[in-house]
Amino acid sequence: MNAQTSAVVHQFNVTVAEELKTELSVNDRSRNVMSEFSVGTALPEELVDSMAVDAERALTQKLGFPVHMCWTKGRRGTGAGGFLGPQLIGLPNNTFKLAKEYCQGETRFIELNCMIADGGSVTIGERKKLKPMVTMTMQVFDPDKKEVMEKKVKLKDLGTLRTSTEYRGPVETKTSDTLGPYDIYGIYRMALAELMRQ
Repeated sequence: MNAQTSAVVHQFNVTVAEELKTELSVNDRSRNVMSEFSVGTALPEELVDSMAVDAERALTQKLGFPVHMCWTKGRRGTGAGGFLGPQLIGLPNNTFKLAKEYCQGETRFIELNCMIADGGSVTIGERKKLKPMVTMTMQVFDPDKKEVMEKKVKLKDLGTLRTSTEYRGPVETKTSDTLGPYDIYGIYRMALAELMRQ
């Protein structure tokens, strides 16, 4: 192991498409205000912490030098495990400039992105089958933001989720199978393991 080299993950994005994590969606098209609501998946903070620890361990082993998360302004914000749109809250999401400011002395800066999306769907009447897929990328930069490594992996055939839509007058109700917290974590781990094999 090179004692001179160490790295931080300064940008770690995990995104999950809305249709894969929204269990129930109700839309009343006759109303202009407060016309829709939905219920979806959130991850326990422990799973978010596990994602960070898994990444640190895997990257340390792959790169051969210490890797840790670059937290700015405290460890993380509030709401860890929830989603802001498609993005998971609770992981580092810093610009390169902020990472250099808050995590000084590091020789490598890592951006890790995991995107769980709908890889295709089949619609039959009011029913739809979604086929999740995951894409994970890793970019490693030197302190001058010169890319020194890039890896990408895409996994398909992760099962099928079913969605049905029911209409009652102006009210549209969608009920869906969703990826639960442990499904999301499991897909993330599969992608991370495959990325480390590249």
